[in-house]
Parts: sequence; structure tokens; C-alpha cells
Amino acid sequence: MADRPLSINTKGQRREAEELGAYDLIRHYEDVFSARFRWLNGPKGMPIDWPERMIFRFGLLGTAEAFGSMQLAGGTPGLEGIYGEPLDWFPKCEGASIPDGWLQAHEGPTVHIPNVPQDEIEPLCELMADAWRCMKTNIMGMSQPVIIQGTVGAELNVKECGQAVDGYKPRIFTLDRASMDAKALDLGAKDHTESLIKTINDIDCEILARFGIKSAGTEKASGVSPEETLSIAQELRLRLERDLEIRRRFCAEVQDVLPGLRVEPAPGLMDDPDAAKTESDKEADDNEE
Repeated sequence: MADRPLSINTKGQRREAEELGAYDLIRHYEDVFSARFRWLNGPKGMPIDWPERMIFRFGLLGTAEAFGSMQLAGGTPGLEGIYGEPLDWFPKCEGASIPDGWLQAHEGPTVHIPNVPQDEIEPLCELMADAWRCMKTNIMGMSQPVIIQGTVGAELNVKECGQAVDGYKPRIFTLDRASMDAKALDLGAKDHTESLIKTINDIDCEILARFGIKSAGTEKASGVSPEETLSIAQELRLRLERDLEIRRRFCAEVQDVLPGLRVEPAPGLMDDPDAAKTESDKEADDNEE
């Protein structure tokens, strides 16, 4: 018997690939995180979101020489100072080959976030993935499966019939119950999809808040007061301003090795949402309150 080709997945592997797991959600939020700030005038060929992806994955960004030029690289801290700042750090390599000298500790300015964003949101992404799986199971449970009862070895004839209706051919299965019984089993499943969707939305709102991104839709649905809304907006604004200041300070400190490097927020990221509202929008919000 010939071995199964490696390019053909088994049924179990295909089913596992169809599941939305925590890893898929982490990669989604990495895209969101890396879109907040744009790095300009970096090393040749560097994507504008590459530094943010390194910060998201490792919580540290620094400069390291590779292949004859200075590069921006993610890494892990080594020795720490009295304020928790890294006195030295070790670059991380995403490629197959490690550049010369990257196994030794490096010194110099860094963007350092003690709470690594990827590690911080991983438990939340696992909860969200569980909620998605529960919702899929709940929907399947609300269907009416057919259970067949009878003696072992008995035969049951299944007939398939179809009729063309506007180009669509529905498939209808009929059971010949001459020799055994067949009936529909009601699992008594209750509809929990609404609460599961709310759980997913709440987790999404929490993750975005940790990135400094306001989720207005979830906020309105939660029925918070205007004072709480103002407090949330101030909190997110302070977080974004702090993150931007850390990055701009790093750019200023590495101008000798990467001249012209700068970072800017994504368009509209730090705009005041109330300033962009028209008078009619504000009146509508007042009426809702």
C-alpha cells in the first residue's frame, strides 16, 4: 500500500484547520497593533509596520548591524537598570540564518515595553477562541439530528430524491423503516449565541482598549454614562500619547546610525472623535442620552 502524500491532509487535519484558534486571533490583533504607527525613513526595504510587529511579539526594539548595514530588530532584554530599563539586549532573528554577532548582547537605545503585547492578549484570545467554538457547537446542537434505532445487522434503506426548482436541486432523504425504527432526537439545546457574541465583543473591546483604540459601538451598547465615556477616551488618549512619545524618543536617540528615522501615528488614530461630529450627530447623541 502506497504511503499517503504529505500534500494531502487527513479529515481530522482539515477539520482542525477550519477551527478559528487563538493563534489566528493573535495574528489578527498583531495586524491591528502594527497599523497604529508608521515608521518612515527606516533601513532600505523595511516595511513600515515591521518595527511595530517586533514590539508586539517581543516587547523590545533596537538597532543591530546585519549584512553590512544597521537594521531595526526585535529582541529580549538582558541586564536591567534600577528603573527596569534594559542595559543590554539580545536581537531576535525571524529568518533562517542568524546574522554575525547577534548571539552576543547589544547595547544602545531601545523601545522597551515590560508587558509584551502578544503575551498580554494571549489569554484573552484563548477565551475568544473558546467562545467561537462554543457558538459553533451551540448552533450544531440546535439542529435536529436523526438517530436510528434497531438491532445490530439490520438493514435500513435510504432513498434520495430531488426536484429542480429555479435551477436549484434540493436533496431530500427518505427512510424505509420496514425493518427498523428511525426518529428525530431533540437535544433540547438552548440558544446561547447572543451571550456568546456579547462575550466575544467584550473581549475584543478589552484588547483594543489595551492598544489605545476606542471601540465606540461596544461602548454605546454597554450603556455607560457620559462621564465614564469621557474617562475611557482620556485613558486611551494617554496610552497612545505615551506609546508615541516612547517611539519618538527612540528615533531621536538613534539618529547617528539611522538618520531621518521617524514614526507617525496612523491617520485619524489620535483625532478627537467628538471634534469630527457634525451638529446633527451631536444632537442625535444628546437625544439618545
